[in-house]
Amino acid sequence: MKNRRAHSRSLARDLDQIIAAKGRLHDKELPEEEAGVHLTAFARTAAGIQASGALMDVLSIKGEGKDQRVNLFIRSDRIDEAKKRLDRYADFEANADEKVRKPWSFPFFEAAERLAPTKLTDLWTDRIELFPKKSSSQAEWEVWVRADAANRVRGFAGRYGVFCELGQADFPSVSMIRVRASADDLQSFVDASSAVLELRACSSLTLLALNMKASAQRALADGLVSKISAPRAVAPAVCILDTGVMASHPLLAPALDAGDCLTLNDAWDKHGWDPHGTRVAGLVLYRDLERLIEKPRQTRLDVRLESVVVLRPPTGLRSSLESIGEVVAAVGLIEAGRARPRVFCLAFSDYRGLNDGVPTKLSGSVDQLAWGHNGVQRLFCVAAGNLSDDPLLVSGYSARNDASGIGSPGQALNALTVGGCTFIEEHPLGGQLLCPAGDISVTSRTSTSWTLRRRSIKPDLVFEAGNVGQVDGEDACESLAELNPLTTNASPRMLLGTLGETSAATGSVSGMAGRLMARYPDYWPETIRGLLIHSSDWTPAMVERGFGDNEEKKREHILSMFGWGAPDESMASDSASNRLTLVAQSSLVPFKEDGRSNALNECAYHPLPWPETALRGLGDTEVELRVTLSYFVQPDMRAPSARRHADYPSHRLHFDLKGPDDDDLDAARRQNRAFRGIRSASPPRRSEARWRLGSTLRERGTVHHDVWTGPASELARQNALRIAPRGGWWRDAPVYAGVPVRYALIVSLRTPESAQDIYQETRTRVAAIGSRLSIPLLEPYVIQPVPIST
Repeated sequence: MKNRRAHSRSLARDLDQIIAAKGRLHDKELPEEEAGVHLTAFARTAAGIQASGALMDVLSIKGEGKDQRVNLFIRSDRIDEAKKRLDRYADFEANADEKVRKPWSFPFFEAAERLAPTKLTDLWTDRIELFPKKSSSQAEWEVWVRADAANRVRGFAGRYGVFCELGQADFPSVSMIRVRASADDLQSFVDASSAVLELRACSSLTLLALNMKASAQRALADGLVSKISAPRAVAPAVCILDTGVMASHPLLAPALDAGDCLTLNDAWDKHGWDPHGTRVAGLVLYRDLERLIEKPRQTRLDVRLESVVVLRPPTGLRSSLESIGEVVAAVGLIEAGRARPRVFCLAFSDYRGLNDGVPTKLSGSVDQLAWGHNGVQRLFCVAAGNLSDDPLLVSGYSARNDASGIGSPGQALNALTVGGCTFIEEHPLGGQLLCPAGDISVTSRTSTSWTLRRRSIKPDLVFEAGNVGQVDGEDACESLAELNPLTTNASPRMLLGTLGETSAATGSVSGMAGRLMARYPDYWPETIRGLLIHSSDWTPAMVERGFGDNEEKKREHILSMFGWGAPDESMASDSASNRLTLVAQSSLVPFKEDGRSNALNECAYHPLPWPETALRGLGDTEVELRVTLSYFVQPDMRAPSARRHADYPSHRLHFDLKGPDDDDLDAARRQNRAFRGIRSASPPRRSEARWRLGSTLRERGTVHHDVWTGPASELARQNALRIAPRGGWWRDAPVYAGVPVRYALIVSLRTPESAQDIYQETRTRVAAIGSRLSIPLLEPYVIQPVPIST
């Protein structure tokens, strides 16, 4: 800065003008200590602005480099301090002794070109084309306010022409209120409230067009219905949040009671205003309906169905519950009825936002409900979403998928996000197919284009979503119903239909999750999610899609398209003589109180009952180890707006496998300050070369999965795992010191088919050391953790 004194005077003048214009506008109902003004700082250089919350509260950050704007709020009682800091900034000499400390807020003042009163467009964090066009016309807004001020601002919003709907979505630091107001009136309300953090377009889950294709109908095999037995009374349910399900359908009725069909608005047909929900239900309930029709056999259904209409018909009346969030309202409705284990299936996406991975009200609600809102953890299977190109062209296939970001709520960290692939490799008319078997479905969205791609791995997995044909000399795709999975249809005359895209994939995976929950009723939602991911793998076609300068970049690209691949339901359910799976469900306390904040508290150390004799006997024979760590986090919806993406989750965990040359103390003290000084030598060096992903790629989101491949004799010595905590917003919240968090750990070992029976040896080893077996999930040894200080 050439003339720091002149720059200081300019910023002080801006601040005075903002205070003169806005400083006395706060509402009389607002406590004096909460009064203040909103202001926006504009970046001076391509380096952007370094803003901290010490002097002013950072509300949100928009843009990059010289186009960056930082929205701030300064309390009235901090204004004098801001002016004093500006004076000290002006007096600072750039050529002073290097040991002289720069004054407080120096980086901020140095980087800010100017300050201005905050306008609604500054607080707007949604797509700019969704911003209301006329400032004097009434419009719907999603207003994010400080959680502690939500009830208070509702009390005086009406005086400014801002009308709040009943209900709201509440998170630890923010409440989201749906309002109706003109832009002019909302600006007055923002200036008066001192509580508005950001603005977005109202979330809407209305399906404007489902574009479901007609299907070549198949006659229902005689006697099929008579061979279907209803699920057991204690069976878990898959709750389909969609357009409604036809309860009278003969293939669905054994698993769906009419009383389990609900709707957010009685004006919306709870039995299906559109066939989409009924088609999803068929894929949830039947693992392979086409095969069952071709070869009818006696079949007991494993899961029940439930349905809540959350998608408003295009011409339907609005629900009074929409303001708290359709998903939140639907979960409340269904859980107010029967208490049973359930999976929630959301086979839709909302594309109205930026589709760049930034949390929305919808995705945040899913995260909060999964985490354990009201003390109950929940499993959500959500769709990655589909391209909306019309017509759908052959040219640009896969590049188009890369460019189209996953929609909301697919970015939810705690959800199981399902993308689309296809294994259909035969054209019904002998024509040519566009998508190779095992490759991405033509319309499946990905996270490749996300600005926050490194925050999580999405989709988590992919499943059958149908294929399309291509005709020589034509660029338009040939869409045939027969190239999609067979399912139920919402018509008494046409009982069968097809469904494709990520809706079909999400329904199928939701059914898998429900069947796993039925088979292993003592396992948590985190564990069921982990088992599905643990069983997933990339096909050769998926591996071929890897693009980048090095192997890590290529694998990152594969993850952004396919997650961990396609799940194998049989592998998720059963061990075999050459495949052993161990499961642990446990908890640890990540933080302890340390002054005004928290410090890391403890790790968990899991000894692994390896079949050491068998592994040593295999020598250099290559074996495969899979490790999956699955846990849920409490979201902080304010963190992403202030670019504190690492603080969106309450906490983070990671796993670390004992090295081949480690003893137990080495494994415990690696990257662990609590063990400094116990040994003078560092733990043995080791390489991550045998891991498919490595820690840099796998430690994203709330599921960490990786595959180790190497000599059996080396793995025999790696017989323990450590689970350790990392930061999150709980670290700065002393109230969460001492609070335990849950996690599921899944470990599997695979040897060549010719190897001796590792499963039986492990059972014998477990019995020999007197450890108990759990309610059998593959008859696992339940691994008890050993707490270790960090």
